[in-house]
Amino acid sequence: MSEQPRLRFLQINDLHFRDFRHEREGHSFNGANGRAGWLLEALRKPGRLPPVDFVLAVGDMVHGGSLEALGRECPTMAAALKELPMEVFPAIGNHEIKQAEGDPEGERSFREAYGVPDHYSFEREGIAFIVFNNAGTGDNLLPSVRKKRSANLQRLLDRHRNQPKIIACHLPLACVRDESVLAASMDHYSYKCLEPEILEAIESEADSVLAVLSGHIHITGCTVQKGIHHLVASGPASFPHDIIHFAVFDDRIDVEVIQLPSDLWQPDTSLHGAARHGRDFTDRRHPTALTYIQGNPDERRLSIPLKRGHG
Repeated sequence: MSEQPRLRFLQINDLHFRDFRHEREGHSFNGANGRAGWLLEALRKPGRLPPVDFVLAVGDMVHGGSLEALGRECPTMAAALKELPMEVFPAIGNHEIKQAEGDPEGERSFREAYGVPDHYSFEREGIAFIVFNNAGTGDNLLPSVRKKRSANLQRLLDRHRNQPKIIACHLPLACVRDESVLAASMDHYSYKCLEPEILEAIESEADSVLAVLSGHIHITGCTVQKGIHHLVASGPASFPHDIIHFAVFDDRIDVEVIQLPSDLWQPDTSLHGAARHGRDFTDRRHPTALTYIQGNPDERRLSIPLKRGHG
């Protein structure tokens, strides 16, 4: 008899669904709505994806662009996720709140649609999942919001101190590419979470933190820092159109990146290549343009040892 996982879940992020009335307004990811539709249908009906017990929706499920657009897109996406035959746990992405972390008006559409707090946790099979909002990183983040965010994260870390933990947030806490190259290819200040106290708090619990799951940068990759696996998925909106599947066993978590079907691929949607920058990017570990955006084989299929926590 083959070994069976005791828990399976899926990370999805960066669908960038747009209300059809906004498809021609400004920048959009060509074909994103079609890929979002394929993914939601695949989650509704068995056979296209491995079965899962729940889904982590790690931000930018909609494109937004204006409060008016968010007022339509967030309820539409939330309703579609609530129809799925498994639980969905959402994290806030910058596009869902127009980077306005802590602003009641900017966050209104997300809050009313999903009904979840900025920072929360849940447990499955002895693992604590901590979901928090870092979507407003940068100089515009109010000191009061920054302080409240850190306090809430610490509260959740303290609550689950004696358990193995997985952290889910939209912006990566560590760079899965050489930092100077990533900053250039992302061409945006928020290529990572810029408040160092967040990573410092999580690394202070490194003996029980298994992984940090995020999106935002539209690259797929993994790096291990102080024993913590930092995993990032490109999301369906942009090439390479990836999501991540996790299978939890007694001693490990098997991780597999799943790429959407090839008939949905649109390579010119990559944010990190010639279509946007006029040149491709590589770094020390990723010697080709393709490995730079989709990661090496050991970033697309790997195992995370299952730490037992402490106490």
